[in-house]
Amino acid sequence: MGMNKTTYDRKTGPHKEFPGMAGVNLGNGNYRLLPPDGPDQPLPAPGTEPHRQKVRMENRSQYPVPGYQPGFTERYRELYDSAPMACLSLDQHGRIMEANLSAAHMFGMRQEHLINLPLVNFLDWADRPAFSEFLKSIAPGARRRIETRLLFGSRPDTWVHIEGARGPHPQGRDTPLHLALIDITEHKKQAQRLIEEARILGTAHFAANIAHVLNNRMATVLGYAELLKTEHNLDDHGQKMVSSIAQAAQTVGDLTDLIVAYACPGSSGEAVASLNDTIMALLRREQKDPRIHTRQDIEPELWDIRIDPRRLRMIVANLYANAREAIASQGRIKITARNLEKKTSDQPYLQGVANGAYVRLTVQDTGCGIPPEDLGHIFEPFYSTKFMGRGMGLAAVQGIVRGCGGHIEVTSAPCCTSFSVYLPAVKKPRRNQAARSDCPDLKR
Repeated sequence: MGMNKTTYDRKTGPHKEFPGMAGVNLGNGNYRLLPPDGPDQPLPAPGTEPHRQKVRMENRSQYPVPGYQPGFTERYRELYDSAPMACLSLDQHGRIMEANLSAAHMFGMRQEHLINLPLVNFLDWADRPAFSEFLKSIAPGARRRIETRLLFGSRPDTWVHIEGARGPHPQGRDTPLHLALIDITEHKKQAQRLIEEARILGTAHFAANIAHVLNNRMATVLGYAELLKTEHNLDDHGQKMVSSIAQAAQTVGDLTDLIVAYACPGSSGEAVASLNDTIMALLRREQKDPRIHTRQDIEPELWDIRIDPRRLRMIVANLYANAREAIASQGRIKITARNLEKKTSDQPYLQGVANGAYVRLTVQDTGCGIPPEDLGHIFEPFYSTKFMGRGMGLAAVQGIVRGCGGHIEVTSAPCCTSFSVYLPAVKKPRRNQAARSDCPDLKR
């Protein structure tokens, strides 16, 4: 009986001694050899032709699970493609030989389209020399790592952590370089936030110390200036000089307050202030300027604001001064105040504002506008586009607004600039407020 007609007991399977089946692993099953004519007949001598042709096998192990069982290559491919990290294989020239689904998603391309593309082409220009040296440094059996940025892909400016390894080759030839890429963008952002917080804290301590020293010195200068004003033997020229000294000292004191407000905004705490009263007081003490026409539009029963009254005065005064300085010849300034309550259903609206009650203060002017290249820098300390600007007013406003949990927005076009400040509010006014939206304009 030929081998193709060999009888099997319970389980069919080839024996390792059968011709053409050398090297086949039968596993750890429990087998016993049975003679072809029954278990009571003697076995042929091992190695003889009857032994090779008439032996049948019995597998006493458990029956296999019926159905298709994938091979090792298919299981490896499934595991490779389902890996949560991007996996690549590169040739000796740095070209992609193989990529899994996570890598295709990271680079925004199909797997087959990544093949033969140099990986370095996806990296930031500044990181490419270091990455080339990184590839050269990976020896067989060694692991190396590097952090770099992706310039091209589904998300540009993505930071990735790359682990590289190269396995030894039995013939000593170059083997593929295997890389694992992990997105660490959020980790980098968190680290940057911690660094920024530490910098702001250091700046706050520095500003507080400088403010303390300057205020003490300026208080001395102001005190002596007031004493000099009482001297009877000073002529008009001397009185003007003393007034100039006092004015300069006061300017330094105001600038110190702005620096502290930017670096140490503090929290609102339990303090409550009236925006309506602050606006009216500002307009009453401002010197008349025939060039500017000022209009106010304040909602009746305007809510009070959770903020220190002094800080609120700084916000209103600096926004108004910024608008006034933007008007070169003739122009208008409009001050608007409205109650606003943001709810969960308003998420697409005002992304930078949390849910809750706010008062929105808007200061709009018809000045020269802010060039687009300067719009992203206007809140930086000591940055000013005006000849007479100090560069700390808007920076202080932003610091105070953030400190009390508010939000600030700016829009600008030629001949029109608008600043909108959202300040957390108490949903009831402290008193009956006289200002209404239909109040007469104020001539400036």
